[in-house]
Amino acid sequence: MTDTASIAGRSVSHYSVSEKLGGGTGVVYKACTYGVLGRKPEALATLKKALDAGYGNPNWAVRDSDFECLHVNPEFRKLVGLSDAPAS
Repeated sequence: MTDTASIAGRSVSHYSVSEKLGGGTGVVYKACTYGVLGRKPEALATLKKALDAGYGNPNWAVRDSDFECLHVNPEFRKLVGLSDAPAS
């Protein structure tokens, strides 16, 4: 388990970097922060925004421990292409 200080520092870092990146990459950093914090609805919604904004590496999200809280979530699996059903 990650300690609170590490999570807080990571959140600040991700949000700072995300302001400077385009193509959905910055939005992915925000989604990662939500995932690490265990905020599943926000992580999923923000990841979807990142993909819609042009982030082109959904396979990375499948392996990323920041999204561990979502790895078995059916909507997440659809979003990253692990299911034949279309993402909503």
